[in-house]
Amino acid sequence: MTLPTGTITMADVNVELGLPSTTLISLNDTAVRSLAGIPSGTISMNDLRGKSNAYSNVIFTNSTSPRMYAYTWTNSSGFGSKYADPSTIPGGAAYSADYNPSTSSMAIGHTASAQAYLITYPWSSSGFGTAYASPSTLPAVSVRSVCYSPDGASIATASLSSTPFVRAYPWSSSGYGTAFSTPASNPTASCYGVSFKADSTAVAVGGTTNSPFIHAWQWSSSTGWGTKYANPSTATGSTYAIKFFTVGGSTVVATGRINRTDAYAWSSGWGTKFADPGTYPTGTAYGLGFTSDGTAIALGHSTSPFVTAYPWSMSSGYGTKYANPATLPLNNGNDAEFNKNSVLTVAYDTTLPRCQAYAWSSSGFGTAYTNPAANMSSTAYSVLYF
Repeated sequence: MTLPTGTITMADVNVELGLPSTTLISLNDTAVRSLAGIPSGTISMNDLRGKSNAYSNVIFTNSTSPRMYAYTWTNSSGFGSKYADPSTIPGGAAYSADYNPSTSSMAIGHTASAQAYLITYPWSSSGFGTAYASPSTLPAVSVRSVCYSPDGASIATASLSSTPFVRAYPWSSSGYGTAFSTPASNPTASCYGVSFKADSTAVAVGGTTNSPFIHAWQWSSSTGWGTKYANPSTATGSTYAIKFFTVGGSTVVATGRINRTDAYAWSSGWGTKFADPGTYPTGTAYGLGFTSDGTAIALGHSTSPFVTAYPWSMSSGYGTKYANPATLPLNNGNDAEFNKNSVLTVAYDTTLPRCQAYAWSSSGFGTAYTNPAANMSSTAYSVLYF
């Protein structure tokens, strides 16, 4: 459910948090602050009006037709009905998805040149609408990652195999604007991930072949790519996932790579690298996500257990690895994403049902949800709650 926009009580807040209505809680509790989106400082009941403890939809991108599966979601029962496929389906494997709440639009990065490697749909409670026209200047080749700027005014892509490996466009409810000029300091090899900082003033890209592997630029939603930030002082390696994350005024950039995860503090550029976790992921980390309150990070990766999660601190980084879930994903994890603070879902290779969702709490993995009734046709590459 979502809290009312009118009169609300702490009993309503308890129910939204999945607690008995009579539980004794206060506005200063971490879970309540997280629901309000106010980690510290002054908070009131007004800050909780209209807030939800979970997104109500989830989408997976997929390697074969129909390329994407979108479902309704509730924390109480998990996967609901599958939305109807859009009338125009991506012609190639879909690697990534991102949702723009400002314009209610869903972007899909894929491998088909006939459809510009990038297809975007209006989204409503009925699901996918008619696809927007493709941008006039296309990404160079298959889009491995797509990301909207948090202000909703831009969309950026990271591509494989051919320069320019990054491309970005203005975005509005009318669709794509004229492509921004490519950055002066362009990556020189395949890029697998792209992410914007929460205030839309910076953008980061991860690549897999040429050092320094991770890049970041100043960003303006009116002029696009700005000056490239100096490379981090502590080097990294081939990077398959990259994500800006901001909470409580602090920002980090986390990455996934071969048998590793790296994270850096961010303050007007790359800061100090956090100490490595005590236990590394067992294989290549292809996707990662944070809880919305910044207390946990999870990675989907190759090699069992296919998902690894850690407590996270914005000041000190990785904590001791959480115990593996009782029900493991059945193949290589391609992505791991949280539904705010209450659910963790893994998208994985080949083996049915190709996804696994878990209840999540400060104790780590909880009970696995029942698999969706309408299973995916093949490998799931990414998962997104929205």
